[in-house]
Amino acid sequence: MKKKQILALGFHRLSVAIVARGLSPILPIYAIYLDANSQFVGYYMSFLQIVLIAGNFLGGWLGDKLGNKKILLIASTVASIPAIWLMGKVNNIWQLAILTSIVWCFYLGIGINLNITLVGLLSLPHERGKVFGIFSVVAALAGLLAGLTFGPIADLWGYSTMFKFVCLFSCFFALSELFLEDKPLSNTSLIEKKTEQSTKKWSKEFLLMLIASLMMGLVSFGGNLGISLAMNQQGFLLRHISFVMGFSASISCFFSPLSGWMSDKFGHKTILISCYLIGALGVFSLASAVSLWQFYLAACGISFLSYVALAPSSALVTNLVAPDFLGRAISLFRTALRVGGIIGFTFTGSLIEKMGISLIFVLEGFILIVAVCLLIPQQYSIKKF
Repeated sequence: MKKKQILALGFHRLSVAIVARGLSPILPIYAIYLDANSQFVGYYMSFLQIVLIAGNFLGGWLGDKLGNKKILLIASTVASIPAIWLMGKVNNIWQLAILTSIVWCFYLGIGINLNITLVGLLSLPHERGKVFGIFSVVAALAGLLAGLTFGPIADLWGYSTMFKFVCLFSCFFALSELFLEDKPLSNTSLIEKKTEQSTKKWSKEFLLMLIASLMMGLVSFGGNLGISLAMNQQGFLLRHISFVMGFSASISCFFSPLSGWMSDKFGHKTILISCYLIGALGVFSLASAVSLWQFYLAACGISFLSYVALAPSSALVTNLVAPDFLGRAISLFRTALRVGGIIGFTFTGSLIEKMGISLIFVLEGFILIVAVCLLIPQQYSIKKF
């Protein structure tokens, strides 16, 4: 990859990830501020995941069909920035749902899908884990920056000011899209390098990984929602919730590139299983969290699902499918995560008041253990090229 392309993709990823990582823990509280109950918040967050899935599929299909990614990325940004601004002006949950659906479909769905596809296609097979690890740091850094700014701004000056800040921040970093290379993927050098995997579209390993990814998405999204709702029930301020999420993202800044590098050395699946097990410990600890330090500990464990596992996961997907099918494969992988997110949001939001926090997260921890069992039988060896 050219340095110019790396920087352009990196800043674009930072722009989109700041919106995703910063708003995700605050939107449930904003919805409650607009008189929504916990169950409706779960439905609302699940609806956003459905919209994100639609954006992922749209981005994957258009990305494989179109050679020019630049126009598509710019169009998705132009459609999303005004919606971010208007989110601070809403009077009810329905207006918020419409505006966030625009941002989640175009900015997060299409934008992230194309970004990940480009990174996978333009990186060499033996360095994919490391490259995806570097880009995972961008997502973690975005979570850290958002965690240190979004919550405090909302506490001090209100939601409207926070969304204005997010809009201006996004506009600045979105300028990197202008520097993306404006040429079709078919002209890139990586596509010309065919391997014995070039004829593979589906495999048992890929399908099992999709199922495990769905379970991981359930626990990851459900756990992050649970942190926001549990801390709100304990009387913590928005800045506390934001700081917890931001701190967990900062931990990932170190472990994300490390997981990518280690996955190149020891196998993508081995490191992925390790991330799942650490995430399970975080979810189990959330079941009994009442103090601030306990929420910090739980969030750090769950961050291995939200951030650290993405590098070996993306590298594994890229190695398991043909290059000309990668855009759709990334769509399916991210869709599995989002479908799991829908189930996790609905499961957590609707049952947390009926069953209690402790039982919900014990169940989610065991679901993650089942996901690990799905990955263990089918060992995947990285091909040497």
